[in-house]
Amino acid sequence: MKQKSKKRKFKNVLMEHNLITYDDKMILAERAFMANSAAQWGMGKIARDEFNKTQIDSFGKILMAYLKGRVDLFWERGMLRMEHTKGDHSNEHETTGDISGQ
Repeated sequence: MKQKSKKRKFKNVLMEHNLITYDDKMILAERAFMANSAAQWGMGKIARDEFNKTQIDSFGKILMAYLKGRVDLFWERGMLRMEHTKGDHSNEHETTGDISGQ
């Protein structure tokens, strides 16, 4: 039951940030797939105690920045990477980074 509740909450977050929208005959969810992939990966790391509290907090902030469109997340050679979007200048000195914790 706990798993269904987490999935429902995550779906609500995706819908609140307009990452899941509905057209006449289609569900549009381009960024939702990456958000889900990153969230599942992060929850797995947390469940296996591979992230400390600081890393958990940072990951949460990065995921929220992705949901708000301030960063892009992508997989590269098995590592989760992030890149600041062109409109975000909050961290100009570092535009890409490995957030895999490896």
